[in-house]
Amino acid sequence: MSDHDSGRLPWTAGGRDRRPSNDTRRTPLSDEDSSDEDHEKQSRRSSNHSPRSRHSDRRRQSEISIVLERSRKQSRQSALSEIRQEAKDEASSIPSEHLSNFDRYRKHSDLDDLGIVDVHDRSFQGTEEGSKKSDAENDDDPPSRDRSTERNPHERGKWSGKLDFFLSCLGYAVGLGNIWRFPYLCYKFGGGAFLIPYLIMLFFIGIPCFFMELALGQYSAMGPITIYANIAPIFAGLGFANFFASAVVAIYYNMLLAWTIYYMIASFTTGTLPWETCDSSFNTNFCFSVNDYKNCTEYRKQTETSSSGPEEIIYHRGRCITDGSIISEIENNITYFYGCQRPVEVLESDGPNCRRVIATNYEPGVYINPNDCVELSRRNEFTKAFDLPHGIRNTAAQEYYTHEVLNESSGIDEWGVPQWKLVLCLLGAWVVIFLCLINGVHSSGKVVYFTATFPYIILVILFFRAVLLPGAWEGVKFYIIPEWKRLKDIRVWEAAAIQIFFSLGVGSGGLITMASYNNFDKNIFRDTLIISLCNCATSIFAGFAIFSVLGFLATELGVAVKDVVKSGTGLAFVAYPDLVTRLPAAPVWAVLFFAMLFTLGLDSQFTFVETLATGILDLKPSWRKRKWIVVLLISILGFLIGLPLTTRAGGYLLDLLDYYGAGWAFLFIALMELIIVSYIYGLRRFYRDLEEMFDFRPSYWLQGHMTVIFTTVSPLIILFILVYSWVEHNPLTRDDYEYPEWANIVGWVIGLIPIVAVPLIGIIVVGYRFCKRDRHYALKKKFGKLFHYTSKWRDNEEDADDSDSEDDKNSDRDEEKAQQRLARRAERKKRFRGRSTRRVRAHSGQRGARNFLRQSRKKTKSSEDGDSRPPWRF
Repeated sequence: MSDHDSGRLPWTAGGRDRRPSNDTRRTPLSDEDSSDEDHEKQSRRSSNHSPRSRHSDRRRQSEISIVLERSRKQSRQSALSEIRQEAKDEASSIPSEHLSNFDRYRKHSDLDDLGIVDVHDRSFQGTEEGSKKSDAENDDDPPSRDRSTERNPHERGKWSGKLDFFLSCLGYAVGLGNIWRFPYLCYKFGGGAFLIPYLIMLFFIGIPCFFMELALGQYSAMGPITIYANIAPIFAGLGFANFFASAVVAIYYNMLLAWTIYYMIASFTTGTLPWETCDSSFNTNFCFSVNDYKNCTEYRKQTETSSSGPEEIIYHRGRCITDGSIISEIENNITYFYGCQRPVEVLESDGPNCRRVIATNYEPGVYINPNDCVELSRRNEFTKAFDLPHGIRNTAAQEYYTHEVLNESSGIDEWGVPQWKLVLCLLGAWVVIFLCLINGVHSSGKVVYFTATFPYIILVILFFRAVLLPGAWEGVKFYIIPEWKRLKDIRVWEAAAIQIFFSLGVGSGGLITMASYNNFDKNIFRDTLIISLCNCATSIFAGFAIFSVLGFLATELGVAVKDVVKSGTGLAFVAYPDLVTRLPAAPVWAVLFFAMLFTLGLDSQFTFVETLATGILDLKPSWRKRKWIVVLLISILGFLIGLPLTTRAGGYLLDLLDYYGAGWAFLFIALMELIIVSYIYGLRRFYRDLEEMFDFRPSYWLQGHMTVIFTTVSPLIILFILVYSWVEHNPLTRDDYEYPEWANIVGWVIGLIPIVAVPLIGIIVVGYRFCKRDRHYALKKKFGKLFHYTSKWRDNEEDADDSDSEDDKNSDRDEEKAQQRLARRAERKKRFRGRSTRRVRAHSGQRGARNFLRQSRKKTKSSEDGDSRPPWRF
């Protein structure tokens, strides 16, 4: 009985794979071949050993070997055709309800390498479709794969315009993080001292991780939920980490949009802006209006030269006071109207550094003049009332933000009920998000044409107005001149790294989501450089505008730049509103400014919500036809979960989520991405994928630098910052307020949930794979497949190849160029797949094909015996 009849592939006889590179069949020699071989041996024995005879022998041997090789090739071709024809005939009789079983088996085998599944793919579409094949088709040549029933690459949607992706990425990167978060981090960490680590982190971890995420998303056409489960199944938990971190940021980020809506509505007025004066009911006795103070000073100068004016004039309680009874009331209560908190340094008690400051405490004091805060024991030095001291002045814009917009309590413990004004603004923000994403990237891709370009127009106008204000240079010096001692503080480097990740969107899954809607051959390397540098330039440019305003306010208030306003998330809602009051037609500019802030945040929020929706739809592709329902549910849940942010403790909660929810998770996810691509998936495959997509062929110099950054520099920087931030972690504070212990515990839980989920889900995946009954894989191979990409990983590449082939077939234009491109792709595939995997594919393919054919032959006998169980269910 022959190998073929025994269920064993003929070319595996003897336990080795003797296939040539382009065929897979080895048969015994025919009688003619055997006689030729005997003749060859006899002529070899009878020949003499002269050089001329040896040359003749070699010549005859080469001619005989050519004839033998041709005969063997013809025999192998005919044998392979018989196997394909037999498999095709058997496949045509497979019931349609059992096709999924074969597809499930095919995912665990390498039948594609043998050229057998190429025939089956078209026959397994169903008996009717298989019978419609053209008789003119050559059965000897494997037809191209028809993957239309397996996966439709256009189901997820694509960007409809050439600039949709670029503007969406630009709007996602350039958002409120540049206008709101970057300035207050600079203000908190010493201005120029923050710019140095910020630029270093941009080039060493920001741009590399940005490019890597775009490449992974574009190549796989998958969202963050499914991409990690397909590139390395054991790291499937990173999908949940991405989803959770994006959800946390989306919840509090939309609250920032609600604040901008509140300000924008308040700006629609024909008179003065509500944060321009101290005449409102929410203002305190320590409110300070620059315009009112100037008017009071001029009035005082005029009365000094006139004998008919009041004897004493001071600026206090938000206005110019000339009434003597009110002034006497102030003088009788100096501990309230002139009270202060005096810093007291705590020195080291013993040791060689006995003068070293180890802490700073605050004790009550009193102002005896507008600048000096002294101990309460010296309050008898107070002689008469004077203007509101510099250290306790609150700008009108700051009081509007704290007491009117937020109606902020004294701590995170005092929540209260949701404030109806903020609730309506939050609802409006979610409604806008839902309407813009109702059709997915097709609708959001058009909105970004306005939202990504409009902010730059307003920002340029505000910049030129800010730098022309008196005292602006003081703020610019604070911004660009670093305090070198601050560079020793690891918190500055940690904040710079987190800001890079937050601003560029690395680690949140948004970049992967947007790139997954790209065409396969888009040049993302160019987009990476442009978007990253534009993002950094926008942050620095916005910093000049806001610190110019801070310098102006410092000059007006008579304090240092670092003492102008309280640092925090509301810095942009204090400095910028005060800036627009200096412009002519201030209400108009206020509306435009807050419309700019809203559009900046809208682009980023689009991506956060789209990431959540894409993750859900990738898990349930059947829901894509009703994507608007998924977006609606996300919006409703986001609104309900965000209601605590509308209470009086909302500002404290927002800072808590921003500190714990947006930092550690993004750093950890980026670290794991670098490890997976560099050491598990492999940079060789990654470079091959880049070349496959858009012919990215970096020079040896550039590729060497990229390799060092991907494998060493970036992972070590992120790991060091992450570990050090955990070891040297300090409880969260906000100016003079220190968060309670329970709040920090909640923050730790929020920050560690996405990190701990990765190993936990990895353990679940390992347990599922090892408990799964699969006789075809040994324990070692099951474990190895957890670190190997799945069969779906290269689906998008094969779909792109199929579409390119179809386009080239239907178009006569640039035919030569298209053929060259397809030839280059075929050559790259053959070269990069490598020898190491060829042997594994050969063995697994032989075993899979042999088992499949053996079980297929049992089908007829089983059906005759009454066994209805399909033979291909392994």
